[in-house]
Amino acid sequence: MAHPTRLPLPVRPTTGPREAVPPAPPPPSPETTRQNVASLFSSNGVKGITFAPGSTEYVGRGAAVQQGVGNLLGGMTGAVVTLVAHAWNGETASHRCDVLAMQRAVLVREFLVARGVPEEAISTRVVVDPVWGPPSEGGPQVDVLVG
Repeated sequence: MAHPTRLPLPVRPTTGPREAVPPAPPPPSPETTRQNVASLFSSNGVKGITFAPGSTEYVGRGAAVQQGVGNLLGGMTGAVVTLVAHAWNGETASHRCDVLAMQRAVLVREFLVARGVPEEAISTRVVVDPVWGPPSEGGPQVDVLVG
């Protein structure tokens, strides 16, 4: 018994022609990023990332605002960030409010670096405000200035 001859089947492409993938949009300019950070603070009714008096614990929307700042600054190129860490005079029993303010700044700095902000792009200043409050959302803050 003879087997019928099989003809080769035509080969069909399994995928269509490759479409060009549009390039990723360029990162926002430092000025746009600065405006976005200011808008984030304004929309949350704060001037910075807020902390409970006498501690490094976030208060109010502090943690959420920090997350938003991280989203805006992550992967940023060409801009510098200055963290201005505030503490109130008399906020700690030891009267080393500068140390407390720096601890807050370090927390924010480490968070931003983990989100992709280059460590060398971040500088820090400490301000001990001479008078308590009125607090924004219950505590002092770390300002995030983009330039």
